[in-house]
Amino acid sequence: MLARVVFLVELGFGIAIASAKGLQYLHLHIGLGFAMSALLLLLAILAATKKLVVPVLLGCTFAIVLPWTGIEQLPIKLGASFRAIQGVHTAIAVLSIGVAEIIYAKLKRVA
Repeated sequence: MLARVVFLVELGFGIAIASAKGLQYLHLHIGLGFAMSALLLLLAILAATKKLVVPVLLGCTFAIVLPWTGIEQLPIKLGASFRAIQGVHTAIAVLSIGVAEIIYAKLKRVA
């Protein structure tokens, strides 16, 4: 699934950025993050066409929360508060993959 590939690339860029050696990849990381949110939103729209309420709510919620937590990290300020929001953003990114997988599985089941 495309969401898995985007996540793996994003994770690599995120680790590089967090180590402060990959700051040149920040714009690419942000762009791919919005692409991941667009994928979640697309899956939620497809679930809405099948009248699947919970997947629609999950997909829309994560499509909003994922970039919001990413943007909350800007400007990059190293310290305890930065690490906290970074941890939340990473957890939401991992959960987003699960949400995408759940929606995709439900769509396959009702098709």
